[in-house]
Amino acid sequence: LPGQVSGLLLGQPQASRVVGVVPSSPGLPRTASYTTSLTVECPGFAVGEVVASGPLDRDFVDDIAFSNPATNTVVVALSEDGFSCRVLPTPSGLGANAEFGRSIVVRGFASGARLAVGAPGATVGGIPVGSVFEFELCEIRGTCTPTGDGGVVDAGVVTDAGAAADAGMVPDAGMVPDAGVAT
Repeated sequence: LPGQVSGLLLGQPQASRVVGVVPSSPGLPRTASYTTSLTVECPGFAVGEVVASGPLDRDFVDDIAFSNPATNTVVVALSEDGFSCRVLPTPSGLGANAEFGRSIVVRGFASGARLAVGAPGATVGGIPVGSVFEFELCEIRGTCTPTGDGGVVDAGVVTDAGAAADAGMVPDAGMVPDAGVAT
């Protein structure tokens, strides 16, 4: 799509930033030089170990999420805000070694876009379960209001916290859907 963040995004956790680079000219050999196309800095968070990009804010320009799993910190830089940094709320009860942000990905598009954040070391009641949380755009912005929608706006849906059953008591092989969302 036109206007997407192009090139390669490189995380630099020591500097708490992401740098986008593109080849200086098309068709250059592997030893070619690169030009910086974008720099997003979020001082004080040491984020950048894991980087993902995709269109979260519906303006057809990729947004950037980057994390520091050691501190359970995920930062999102939305293109519509000039890539200013927003720290995601860390879901409560994950445990100190959850590694919230070990994996991050933008899934979906337009009004269906979500940021999925993995926490492989998450525990429930001291039992290691690993979890994946999804955040809608309003959750990233911090602008959600309760809608009574059965949990669609939920500050991080647990989508894989161990075996459970759906409303018909059929085991789901490890997927725990958001309350009120049919699977």
